[in-house]
Order: sequence, then C-alpha cells, then structure tokens
Amino acid sequence: MRFPAVIICLFLAGCGTLVESPWQNAPADQALDASIPTDAGMAIPPADTGGPPTSCQGNDDCWFGEGCYAQRCIDLLLLQSDYERRPVTNDWHRVTVQVVDRELEWSNAADVAWAMEFRAGKLWTMIDCPYGVQELVLEFEAQLVTGIWFQSELYQRVD
Repeated sequence: MRFPAVIICLFLAGCGTLVESPWQNAPADQALDASIPTDAGMAIPPADTGGPPTSCQGNDDCWFGEGCYAQRCIDLLLLQSDYERRPVTNDWHRVTVQVVDRELEWSNAADVAWAMEFRAGKLWTMIDCPYGVQELVLEFEAQLVTGIWFQSELYQRVD
C-alpha cells in the first residue's frame, strides 16, 4: 500500500508553512522510517515510549528500586506486607517483609530477621538466614504478590 503525499498547511502569524510527510513516495514493500529529520539532515530516532521496563534478564535491566524476578521487573514495595503460614502455630509463622535501606528484609514475630535479594531472576535469602541461602517463590494475582513460598510452605499475604 502506498501512502499519498500528505501536505499540511499551517498558518502562523499570517505566514504559511508547508510540511511534507516523510512517507510520501515510499515503496509499498519498504519499512517506514519513523525517525524525525532535523534541520541538519540527520535523523533523530523515535523517543522511548516511557515507563518502566517490564521484562528483564537481571537486576541491571530494571529501574532503581526494582529487582528481576522470573524475567519481570518487580518493584520491591510490591512485596512489602504481612504474611502468615497457616495454620499459625508459632511466632515464626507471622512474617513481615519490608524494604529497609533499599534492601528486602524478612522478619518474623519471634524477632528474627534476615535479608533477601533478587539474583539471577529469582528471590533468595541471604547468608544471615538461619535456614541458609534458599530460593523463595512468589505467587501473584495480577500485579499483587499474594504469597511467598519458603521452605515448601506458603506464607499468604494478610493485609
């Protein structure tokens, strides 16, 4: 399909300016160039559409304050909440996940806490965890983290 020449006539302060479409006379099988020609004749590439990245291979692909989990950029604040392992039989089953100094922290009602981090597209406990370094698995409903699997047990979001 060929695009007809588009001529737009703008009238500013009584002067007419003609602007021609960059797609006029483009062959039907040629991809359109969406760059904007400048006065110097050099093209400017189309601007980024904005917004945070949604896919990733590692934390460096995500914006500040986010981590890469399962090839998705996750805002750390999405994890910040209270969680419970049900049935609750001791204080280790009541958990708060919070962001402290831009780092994730898991703390329980027994006053034991440890750090967590996103690494290689997964969420991990750090060496300060009494159970050792382990992978945690997140459950989502739309964009909301609804649960965290830790030690083969589901800790469900309670707020």
